[in-house]
Amino acid sequence: MNVGASGAGELTVSGGTVQVGGTLKTWNGGQLTINSGTVTVGLLVNNAGATFSHTGGTLTVDGGSLDQGGGAHQIVGSSATAIVQLTNGANFSPASLTLGGATAGDNGSLFVSGSTLTIGGGAGSLLDGGDGTSQLYLNGTVTLNLDDITVDTIFVASTSDATYHQTQAGRVVTADTLRIGNSRWQGTYRHGDGSAVISGETFVGIRGRSSDPGALIIEGGTFDTSELTVGRYSSVTLSDGLLRAGTIAPERVGFGTFDFLGGELSVDDMQMDLLQQNGTLAAGDSPGTTILQAYAINSGTLEVEIDWDGATAPVGGIDFDLYTADSVDLDGDDPNDLNQDGLGASTLEVVLLPGTAANLEEGDSFEFLTFTPGNAGGTTGVFDVLSLPALGDDLHLVVSYNFGAGNATLTVVPEPSAFALAALGMVVACGGARRRRKQRG
Repeated sequence: MNVGASGAGELTVSGGTVQVGGTLKTWNGGQLTINSGTVTVGLLVNNAGATFSHTGGTLTVDGGSLDQGGGAHQIVGSSATAIVQLTNGANFSPASLTLGGATAGDNGSLFVSGSTLTIGGGAGSLLDGGDGTSQLYLNGTVTLNLDDITVDTIFVASTSDATYHQTQAGRVVTADTLRIGNSRWQGTYRHGDGSAVISGETFVGIRGRSSDPGALIIEGGTFDTSELTVGRYSSVTLSDGLLRAGTIAPERVGFGTFDFLGGELSVDDMQMDLLQQNGTLAAGDSPGTTILQAYAINSGTLEVEIDWDGATAPVGGIDFDLYTADSVDLDGDDPNDLNQDGLGASTLEVVLLPGTAANLEEGDSFEFLTFTPGNAGGTTGVFDVLSLPALGDDLHLVVSYNFGAGNATLTVVPEPSAFALAALGMVVACGGARRRRKQRG
């Protein structure tokens, strides 16, 4: 179908369905307008000088390509939602792409289903237009050749099973909400590099009814989310990189899995039992507070940062990292660890932020871990390895455990050698005094 091939022509779709099995081409001087309804084409070509307006309804490119001549493209409804669907291997390669408009209600949605999206030759970004809603749907196996992604909501697996693999170094994915999988389709988000910043919630397999409807796998880069909710039959795996979360919670208590195999976990409120197989657990907003349920460390590091000016008594969660748990198993080799593999070594690492060491004096103490004595699951073991900083001034840190009271504390004490020298000095001084008294007599 040709629009404006003779220098003028117009096709306006304001409802119903238009289906073109081959190519729909708008020539110089032609105009294609989609206000509502559905337009499905194999190949859409808008030549230079053509006018293309998409203010509502759905444009589907099935198996071919959406050719804007390499120009800029906006998917923006006018007090409605404009939808573009790329299906069955379709290609779309605009110079730039914006979803949603500057005004509330001017919404845009892009479905990439088993297709390829390339923006700016791979160096352009998918941008949010403003107050209008912008939504990106990824289905099947997709290829995204672009720089950054900024939208309101990302759906992984909305109309079919899907896997999104984030491997591009430097790419920043920014969204208010991320949804991975659902009650019907299995979704997997593999984060291998770059950064993801989800300012609101990340949902993994919520309301799933089958095995593993959703999976979030973090194996590199940085993944930052305000809230992370794990569905009943879904999983989150951290093996490398950094996962930073305000809250990690199950959709239903006792369901869903969280596998901590490596990397770094920084969380404020962990509402699932945590078995640390490796990696580093660091308090959120360090120095900060991390709330845990049952916590066991088979291998890896618990990090405590101290940033204290010495002016007032140190406060946990403000001047130093504080961990509070229902129960703890700290010995990586303890036979009572949660999975009873008896492998690995648990390490406590203390980090003094700049300027802190000079403020420490004998007797200063930091209760960095509290737990409920006698709680179900028990409290066992001590750290296998202590990585403690040198203090100078003949001082050092020691760790003490009080299982009856339910705490572990770092305390500044004199070096043993300083004790010995002080005792020796007292002996020498006393001996000298006795000799002097005898001589005077």
